[in-house]
Amino acid sequence: HKDSEKKDINKIENKLKPKKKSKNVAKYDEYVIDSSDEEDLRNTIGNIPYEWYNDFSHIGYDLSGKKLIKPPKVDEMQEFLNKMEDPMYWRTVKDRMTGQNVILTDNDVESIQRARKGKFPDPGYNPYEPFIDFFTYEKLIHPVTNRPEPKASFIPSLSEKRKISKLVAAI
Repeated sequence: HKDSEKKDINKIENKLKPKKKSKNVAKYDEYVIDSSDEEDLRNTIGNIPYEWYNDFSHIGYDLSGKKLIKPPKVDEMQEFLNKMEDPMYWRTVKDRMTGQNVILTDNDVESIQRARKGKFPDPGYNPYEPFIDFFTYEKLIHPVTNRPEPKASFIPSLSEKRKISKLVAAI
């Protein structure tokens, strides 16, 4: 009797499953909008100086309000060993917000090297792009700005008011 119930359940489940009619079904890639940058943003202290947390055992708070404990400090001997053994040590920096070590990408290293040489960090940036000069020596037909006149320009000035009152009194 239990076997027949299982078969009935399977039949019901099979009926509920949609049948594929064509092979051209668009697949949704769930990782298109996913950003790994947001995963590391656990610290919600905001834009305050990190020196304020020097005397505390934590570096901030997570989204639920719990303290984020500082990672243990590496002693000088271990730091020296890491420097000698790790080939990527020269491109490793410490993220002050999370307390984690981050390895810089090739693009990051190139940007830093360009900035140290006094160049623009982005190699594709052109600081001498063509400039459109709006205020030229040529007289243009239309105004450069089409700003309406301020309301104060429609109210007569005090000197005009005095002249008009003198003329009215003279009549």
